[in-house]
Amino acid sequence: MREVVRAESSGGVVEAVVLDVEGEGRVQLRLADGPTVFARLASFGPYRPVAGDRVLVTAHPHYVIGALHVAQAAAFRTADGAAAELHDDAIEVRDPQGRLLFRYEHGQATLLSEQGDLVLCAPEGTVRLEAGQDLELAAGRDLVARPARRSVTEIGNRPRMTVDARATRFQSDHFDVEAKQSTVTVGEATIIAQGIATTAAHVVARVERYELEADRVVEKSRDVLRTCRELLETRAGRMRTRVKGAFSLSSRRTDLASEKDTTIDGKRVLLG
Repeated sequence: MREVVRAESSGGVVEAVVLDVEGEGRVQLRLADGPTVFARLASFGPYRPVAGDRVLVTAHPHYVIGALHVAQAAAFRTADGAAAELHDDAIEVRDPQGRLLFRYEHGQATLLSEQGDLVLCAPEGTVRLEAGQDLELAAGRDLVARPARRSVTEIGNRPRMTVDARATRFQSDHFDVEAKQSTVTVGEATIIAQGIATTAAHVVARVERYELEADRVVEKSRDVLRTCRELLETRAGRMRTRVKGAFSLSSRRTDLASEKDTTIDGKRVLLG
């Protein structure tokens, strides 16, 4: 317990020693004549009481109206009332209204703006945020980045995503996209891959012109239905059709022409 300073009451104001600070401007005091009371802190500048301070307090009701001696005095104070002080083993910097701007305690530093914006500005230099472990960005609303030239995201000292005014580039050993619905609109698209696998319940393709070039095409399905409103033409060096069951050809007119032999082989051949 701090030493109690004895003083005589004068005009309803007595001297007291701060025993404890309970927050919201409420402190516990030991009056000069002995009793322990609770009092509220009157507004008289950026003073923040700590245990051991000697203060002036009104008799009835009890209000702290002045500080005679502070046990932990502010290290620096500007003419407009801003202060840097030691409080409960923490270094705090406050503005003239007493709002906390910076706090350092037990290896953790906090920079904040309780009201208004917080701006980190280097008009002629670079702003760097470096963390030995993790770096987290959290926003109550939007997160906006406005680079004048380009934006680069590196992982393991390798560029993984680069965005500039003309192009966006992704580099990754594995790239996953999950979405309930997606829309991609491009003027021209080129896909270069060693393998493509597509699994879908329903696929619809609407194109004006479709071209396929391949060394080998293999199609497997249960049923194949094709509808062509005009010409269906097949050009092949050789053509072979194998049907396990029945083969049916129905047309309004059928022309069959061979430069050499035409062979029809069957147990029964019915014409007419």
